[in-house]
Amino acid sequence: MSTRRPNVLLRGGPAALTETDRLRHVENRDERVRVRHGSGFEHFEATEETVMTDQGHLQVFEWSYRTRIAE
Repeated sequence: MSTRRPNVLLRGGPAALTETDRLRHVENRDERVRVRHGSGFEHFEATEETVMTDQGHLQVFEWSYRTRIAE
């Protein structure tokens, strides 16, 4: 995870994703966010929603699907 201030909140997906996993800084918020989790990747897509948190206003990205890592 980047050391820059978060600008995105990831919502949905596996319950095992921690708050640290869900608060991210994303350079290009027009692109899908991909998070490695277990044996795959969780994919999140941008919404127009924002929420106020202790980190400030964050754009919400909603979970959309999971892909497995090829072996």
